[in-house]
Amino acid sequence: MWGSPRSSTRARTWARDLAAGNRGRGPLLRREGNHEIPAEVREFLKGNIESYEQLEILLLLRGHSDQRWTPESVGEKLKLPNPAAAEALDQLGRRNLLDVGVGLSFRYAPGNPNVAALVEGFVQAYDANRLGIMNLMNTNAIDRVRTGAMHLFADAFILGRKRDKNG
Repeated sequence: MWGSPRSSTRARTWARDLAAGNRGRGPLLRREGNHEIPAEVREFLKGNIESYEQLEILLLLRGHSDQRWTPESVGEKLKLPNPAAAEALDQLGRRNLLDVGVGLSFRYAPGNPNVAALVEGFVQAYDANRLGIMNLMNTNAIDRVRTGAMHLFADAFILGRKRDKNG
């Protein structure tokens, strides 16, 4: 019922959120039910966890921090293809969340206490609000695609100007 006052209120709310840069996502970014996702957890997630594979691997290794894991053992445990497990482990290692050992073995060992505290906050938020974390991961992925597309589009104009100068 688009003509009803209720729908026009929704439309105004959506338009206000869109104008504020919220793109109509509403409160799902911060709240799902009664559980807020703290800002530091949102930032940690945005900067460190890009895929569900990385999420599951980080949780697995954190839960077994005394054990070293290979891409094969992670793949077997989580039912992931070995190349996907290897890529996710490598990315988490480069982000200072895992200790990378000899022979491509990995262990949960954040590089400093601040990173460890961020991971613990993230795990608590995930346990309390899995759907909110998943929604946030989806939003972050869409934002990465949009940003990449905008940069690609902008670069097309830069390359065009260089071509004009040389040609």
